[in-house]
Amino acid sequence: MDQPPASVGLLGPEKRLQLLINAVTDYALFMLDPTGIVVSWNSGAQRIKGYTADEIIGQHFSRFYTPEDQDAALPAQSLATAALEGRFEAEGWRVRKDGTRFWANVIIDPIRNEQGNLIGFAKITRDITERKEAQEALEQVRAEEKKHFETLNQTIAQVSAELDLQRLVQTVTDAGVSLTGAQFGAFFYTVADQQGQALTLYTISGVPREHFSKFPNPRATHVFAPTFRGDGPVRSDDILADPRYGQNAPYKGMPEGHLPVRSYLAVPVKSRSGEVMGGLFFGHSEPGRFSARHVELLIGIAGHAAIGIDNARLYDAAQREIAERREAEKHRELLINELNHRVKNTLATVQAVVAQTLRTSALEDEVRHQLNARLIALSDAHNLLTEHNWEGTTLDRVVEIALRPHRSERQDRFEVAGPEVPLLPKTALAISMALHELATNAIKYGALSNESGRVAVEWQVPHQGHEPRLVMTWVEQGGPPVTPPTRRGFGSRLIERGLAAELGGRVQLAYEPSGVTCTINAPLPKSPVLEV
Repeated sequence: MDQPPASVGLLGPEKRLQLLINAVTDYALFMLDPTGIVVSWNSGAQRIKGYTADEIIGQHFSRFYTPEDQDAALPAQSLATAALEGRFEAEGWRVRKDGTRFWANVIIDPIRNEQGNLIGFAKITRDITERKEAQEALEQVRAEEKKHFETLNQTIAQVSAELDLQRLVQTVTDAGVSLTGAQFGAFFYTVADQQGQALTLYTISGVPREHFSKFPNPRATHVFAPTFRGDGPVRSDDILADPRYGQNAPYKGMPEGHLPVRSYLAVPVKSRSGEVMGGLFFGHSEPGRFSARHVELLIGIAGHAAIGIDNARLYDAAQREIAERREAEKHRELLINELNHRVKNTLATVQAVVAQTLRTSALEDEVRHQLNARLIALSDAHNLLTEHNWEGTTLDRVVEIALRPHRSERQDRFEVAGPEVPLLPKTALAISMALHELATNAIKYGALSNESGRVAVEWQVPHQGHEPRLVMTWVEQGGPPVTPPTRRGFGSRLIERGLAAELGGRVQLAYEPSGVTCTINAPLPKSPVLEV
């Protein structure tokens, strides 16, 4: 082990302690008497405080404190606290001899003799300015990142919920200015007008719109082209010194009166399909204001902006389609109403012609009555379908309308039961005319020709495989005994042949002695009413 120099070994303990204290240059170490007078001063104190030992020994240590440091009562308080509690420790700004400030960590410990009496204080001061500045810088970064995070969250939420394109891109532009600290920002994007022509629009943030409105939209110059092509972000600490700047006529640089731009940052906005929807552009009059972190933030914003614009476009397209459908629906309703009006007029004309013809005809009254009744039944079925714009109706309504003329005096002699079944117009008309013929025949010859007969009209919709079918029965009981007709009249042919052909199923008429029975078994086509 190395031995200390003989000269050091000959020194007394106090002298050796003083040499050791002076050797410490990273800390200001000095001693105070019980009243606060400085009795020793090391080289570290001289380096940190700026005072020599000759200037400070014998002075009260409160001379280091100025109104800029702490209040005047602190020196006395610090000694009282150290004497009472065994230690005083604090951090704060201090001032050197030359007036410069530093952030100090101060520790004061009491010194007592063997009897426990206070004989002085040892004070240590450390310069922690670098650590404190680093800590403050870190806190500033954290605060900035927190602000960025909150801005991003808020922007993403707004963009996700916003379907108005103009408000959406304004939100994105404002967020970009907030995130980057730019003095101004713009979002140029392309939309199609009603004729399908591309229009370039923009939003402005940070400055009034008038600052841009008098200048033409950005062209694909050397500076702007990478953004419009979607190549990626462009960041320049000083766009005036950028080799791409000023290479395009007629301006060869910024037009007169343009906002001053030194720091420049641009990010393309691209959809997932690769379509370049537009570009975000930001500027600042001072150079070096945008960092790589700002680029990362804007790339994130641009990605969400692309999603929002896609959603807004889909919404706009849907709204246009809805408007077109409404217009088409109005046109269709107009045509249907006109058609209904003309058909009604035609039926009225036919009835008038028939009535006028039969008035002078030698036909029997029964024939006249049958013809008029059939025309009225056809007209009633037409009116029923008109209520639903010829989109169809339901079977219970068809039965109700078809039997209404025959139930006024025979209300309790009909039993009608069955589920709600939507029908297409063709099916509704065929069934309506068949029911009219059945009811007319029952009144003349069947169950409704006396006072005790009854008619049951029932239907079900069983499924055979995946296809629903209509099974409908007309059953007469209590009327006169029935004998099969010797010939088939118009009504029978209409029911058995016409109805079966219209429905694409089977129709069976049975002339049982107890009463006429009609059974309909046919596939049930899908109806718009059924799908609602």
